[in-house]
Amino acid sequence: MLTPVDIQQKRFKSGLGFDKKDVSSFFEEVSRSYGELYKSNAELKEKVITLTDTVQHYKVKEEDLNKTLLRAEKNSQESVSNAVKTAKNIEMEANSRANEIIKEAKDEKDRLETEISDLRRKYAEYKAKYQRLLREHMDYLESTDFDREAEDFARSNPKPEPEKPKEEPMFGGDPQMRESSGSSLGSGRIALKSTQSNSSNVYGSTLGGSGIDPFLENF
Repeated sequence: MLTPVDIQQKRFKSGLGFDKKDVSSFFEEVSRSYGELYKSNAELKEKVITLTDTVQHYKVKEEDLNKTLLRAEKNSQESVSNAVKTAKNIEMEANSRANEIIKEAKDEKDRLETEISDLRRKYAEYKAKYQRLLREHMDYLESTDFDREAEDFARSNPKPEPEKPKEEPMFGGDPQMRESSGSSLGSGRIALKSTQSNSSNVYGSTLGGSGIDPFLENF
């Protein structure tokens, strides 16, 4: 490619037909115009190179941004998928645990209802049993046999007369007399206790009661 210098230094052989001055003037004008065009072209080339580098830089940035967006989208999808899976697992676990709790509560309720039913049945049985025993005792107490046995027992075990307190004689320190007097008093207490014991045994075994003779007073 010709440069402005090449045009300026171009020389032609002298001869007939052209005015040397006109040719030189023309070459100078062509050289000047071409120089301006060449300079402008060079500047445009530099701008093109700069713009090309800039475009390339932004292309790289765009590619990086696209990759980042793709990774972010992928990570977002994975996060959403993991969150959905986790939520489903939590929901399934919660439902399973809730079902277990409900089943345990139902089993406990059934067990308590069965236990309450058994207790009610046993209570009814014990109540009927004690009512039957009470009726039997009441019937026996109201019967003539009980009155006859009570009268016979009262006749066979008369109420002893209470002993009047006696003044102890002055034995003057005779050990034998004091021992004889103590033996007499002790035998009286033993006889009274034996009578009460027999009465309690009769009323306890015969009547099925507490063993207390209703016809004897407390001494």
